[in-house]
Amino acid sequence: MRPYSGDYSRSTGNSTVVRRSQELGSCVFCLRDNIYVLFFLHTGINTLIGYDLVPEPKIIDAALRACRRLNDFASSVRILEAVKDKAGPHKEIYPYVIQELRPTLDELGISTPEELGLDKA
Repeated sequence: MRPYSGDYSRSTGNSTVVRRSQELGSCVFCLRDNIYVLFFLHTGINTLIGYDLVPEPKIIDAALRACRRLNDFASSVRILEAVKDKAGPHKEIYPYVIQELRPTLDELGISTPEELGLDKA
């Protein structure tokens, strides 16, 4: 059995979904506030990827913008790699996320792992 991030193992039903939705919403707020950017980028993304879900495109968008503010290209590519990994066998999820993020990726000048050739390594 895979360990959970946080205390979600004790809650069941809708309360877990509501709590996660509220927490993910606060993620976007933290990434927009410059004071929390560095802290959240290093700890929050790790926690977010630990959940059994693929983050919404708006959360990934906020994380990529935080990476740009910190001039951290490597983290932005790692985030996209993690999203692809989290999508797992569901082949339609990752292209959808990239489609939703395409304007942001173009605006910030961020390449996808496929554009960098990292999917062949």
